[in-house]
Amino acid sequence: MGGTANALLGAGINIKPEFDRLYQVLVNTYQSQQEQRGPHPKSNMVNLLRWALAAQHPMLQPQLDITAQISPPALRTEPAFSVGFDFTPSHGVAAASFTNGSNIPLARIEGDQTWRALMIKVSTEPDFPHCASCVSTLAAMLRSLTSASANRLGQPIASASASMPAHDAGVHQPVPPLSNLIREAFSVVGLEYVRIMDFTYSGEPVLFPENSVLAGHGLGLCQPYTSNGSCLGTPDHRTLPLEVYYYVGYYANALEVSLSSAVETADGVVPHPYVDYSLGTEMLQYQSSEVYWSSVRRLLTMPFLEQIWEPTKVIMYGDFGADEEMKKAIREVLGERLTKMPEWVEDGVNPKYVAALGAAEFAKRKPYWGYHGRTL
Repeated sequence: MGGTANALLGAGINIKPEFDRLYQVLVNTYQSQQEQRGPHPKSNMVNLLRWALAAQHPMLQPQLDITAQISPPALRTEPAFSVGFDFTPSHGVAAASFTNGSNIPLARIEGDQTWRALMIKVSTEPDFPHCASCVSTLAAMLRSLTSASANRLGQPIASASASMPAHDAGVHQPVPPLSNLIREAFSVVGLEYVRIMDFTYSGEPVLFPENSVLAGHGLGLCQPYTSNGSCLGTPDHRTLPLEVYYYVGYYANALEVSLSSAVETADGVVPHPYVDYSLGTEMLQYQSSEVYWSSVRRLLTMPFLEQIWEPTKVIMYGDFGADEEMKKAIREVLGERLTKMPEWVEDGVNPKYVAALGAAEFAKRKPYWGYHGRTL
């Protein structure tokens, strides 16, 4: 009967109702016999076990839809947004880049004098020993930015990338102190650090304004954001133009100036900045306007003394990235040095947040690069 039953089931014939009926007949018969014979503890126990085992026969169990019990493996879903931080000479900024293409600023936290001192250290010293207080200062800013960003987004933040202020020391260090500082601070806060670059031929493998500002403007980026360098094919089939960028970052306590080589991608810029922490806007109250702007023009000229490239685009960023007096000084310097005036990047992106927006854009793209990071 077992073979016949299995054959019927295999043919798709539902024989469960018939087995239920037979099972009930057997139970009734057994109970009737026990009533006639009288109780016998040992016999009853043995028979009870037999009936219990019989009741476990697969043919007497409810028929389950196995396919309904097995869920398909969950598809891996990407987060709806990625977060980027920009550590500037005077404050910290956070922004988010969404998979739908929109990018928004999230938070801004002012830095105290301890913060400013740390930014001078990481910007002007080629190497510095491990500094517990440095980690603590950076971690405090990270914690504040993370909390403010989470409140704005309405959900916790698990990971982020970071852009550092322009680094005046362009010598590659075997043990990069800046990279270690960032990793330790992220670890203290319990945040995953999304590292964009693994190695550079000059400086440290971290994001600098030359990279993040470009990405914040949507320049030097392959499309779509899930691309793994697909726009960098043979020279005849490349979709990104070669550009030379002239950067000017203007803050309350610092002025950053840089000129790139001819580059295609935002992560391909090798920074060669000039930084002066005595030429921020705050210094205007301590010296005459003539002396101040003379010093500014001298710094704006520095990149052209060591490089042969002529910029094709000018980008200003920072708290005072739209300052008209600075624009005037830049035009004067470029007019004296160049045969052709470059194009100004003025696309409506807020210069105060552009580097954080670029860092967030990189964080969104990083999972699709197929390896741990870019090499400059």
